[in-house]
Amino acid sequence: MHGFPYLGSVGEQMEPQSFDEAISQLSTPSKILNYMTRNFQFKIDPTRPTLSPQQLFQNREGNKYDFAIFISYLLDYHGYETQMLRLEFTENDIANGYDIIVIYRDVDNNLKSVTHHGEQVMKVSQTYNSLDDLIRQVEKVHSLNSPSEVKVYRYGFLVPGTTNLRPTKWTTFPSE
Repeated sequence: MHGFPYLGSVGEQMEPQSFDEAISQLSTPSKILNYMTRNFQFKIDPTRPTLSPQQLFQNREGNKYDFAIFISYLLDYHGYETQMLRLEFTENDIANGYDIIVIYRDVDNNLKSVTHHGEQVMKVSQTYNSLDDLIRQVEKVHSLNSPSEVKVYRYGFLVPGTTNLRPTKWTTFPSE
């Protein structure tokens, strides 16, 4: 896993002056995360609507959902097979939350994800053999941060860059 701390100094410095310049320069997951960690501030504001990629670029601050929208938009723009994956969880068989992660296929057609861990780090994951393997790993990570076991009970896919975070179709997990 490659971790990128916010406002850290990783990789080459890029200073695009406009959104169009940014999307043309930010062509790989590493470049995107490097740029975001140098230039964007993590902020939780439940009263603010979800930001479009252009709005996040202008505001320079957002939450993990804004970041997922931005990352998926840029990966899609550069030809990666990508989607946002919305996962809904149960804890002790009671619905207790959701998460959105960006999944994509790298240049070797390997399944990977970009996840957000708290206020400090975004990560590019290792390679997964299947979507089920990726979801099981997310369950493990969420269970580590909880006193009881956390399970994904359904998931849905979102179009890259969309600000509507409600899938039109849900799949139960594990798939039956």
